[in-house]
Amino acid sequence: MTEEIKRGAYLKGLKLKNTGLDEESIYAHLEKQGFNEDPAKEVAKNVCLQREEDAINNAPAPGFYRARGGGLSVLISEFKFC
Repeated sequence: MTEEIKRGAYLKGLKLKNTGLDEESIYAHLEKQGFNEDPAKEVAKNVCLQREEDAINNAPAPGFYRARGGGLSVLISEFKFC
């Protein structure tokens, strides 16, 4: 598998990353565009793994957010007057 073919497959596959397609669908799209079985399977697998990794890394941290202007400002103002 040459680097040029692999690079072209990745460029096409990354365009499909945020479409919500599953690995088999991405593989089918790449095969329709003329890529052989091996690079198409590898790219489809890696694109789906990258999408999952991006979703995990971009997820907000649980339990560290508060509503703005709520009880925290009242609590601080009470300490100022004590």
